[in-house]
Amino acid sequence: MSSRLELPTQQPDESFEDYVERLKAAALEQVEQDMERAGYVPHEQFGNNFFMLFSEYLFRKSRDHVEPVASLYLDRMEEQYPDQWQSFLAQNQELLAQMKPLLKLRDEGSLGPYENSHAFWAELNPLLKQAAEVLQAVGINPEEFYR
Repeated sequence: MSSRLELPTQQPDESFEDYVERLKAAALEQVEQDMERAGYVPHEQFGNNFFMLFSEYLFRKSRDHVEPVASLYLDRMEEQYPDQWQSFLAQNQELLAQMKPLLKLRDEGSLGPYENSHAFWAELNPLLKQAAEVLQAVGINPEEFYR
């Protein structure tokens, strides 16, 4: 449960822009305090949006909608690294099969059996890291797909 946010008042000699920045800082501080009180531990996500590449590969055909950002990842991979990508896919079906149930949960907006996002990413991150290492080995710089 969050506590009530006490908003600072604008000082007579303070510009509106500075006042807005103080308001933002006060709100952020309150959120951080509430999260700390609740015991929230932020998750670490390997490679930022790297998971989207694999999610799009695994679920593009079964979705009833387009994931525009994820589509960019897969389209770029297929255009820039067609041979290396096909080599990766052929050699790593087991790794993709391990990722699939986790990415399906993420795609559906669910954590499934995982207690929180930290536990979820703790399970997926090692698989993403392994995929990054294998991509590097077949000549693809995985960091191009971290954004």
